[in-house]
Amino acid sequence: MTNHNGNQFRDDEIIVLTENRDGKMVKNIYPKIGGRLRLAHEENDQLSITTEIIK
Repeated sequence: MTNHNGNQFRDDEIIVLTENRDGKMVKNIYPKIGGRLRLAHEENDQLSITTEIIK
């Protein structure tokens, strides 16, 4: 079973950072690039992404 943490991203597609703001610990959830790409491909069958390495 895949847990989506209350959003569209899987557990392995997010990074959770905790920081101290005015004496309170605040948790922030950030999606990884792979998760964003997975969602983009699921929502659009015509999506095509290419990359080129330039030295």
